[in-house]
Amino acid sequence: CKYKTPTLAKLKDHELLHSSEAKFTCSICRKSFKQFKQLKTHEKYHKTNQTKFKMFEKTHQCRAQ
Repeated sequence: CKYKTPTLAKLKDHELLHSSEAKFTCSICRKSFKQFKQLKTHEKYHKTNQTKFKMFEKTHQCRAQ
């Protein structure tokens, strides 16, 4: 990889992209991410789309015997 950065912290964060470990997990849907900033972007998706899915909160039961 040819990524370069002047700070060690950014390099460590970038190196997570190359690992197989995804240690940041969404508390809503349990999807995992390699970087914390990816998780935060994902969580914004839940917040912005929450009202869209309110209509699906009602559950329906099958009446077939």
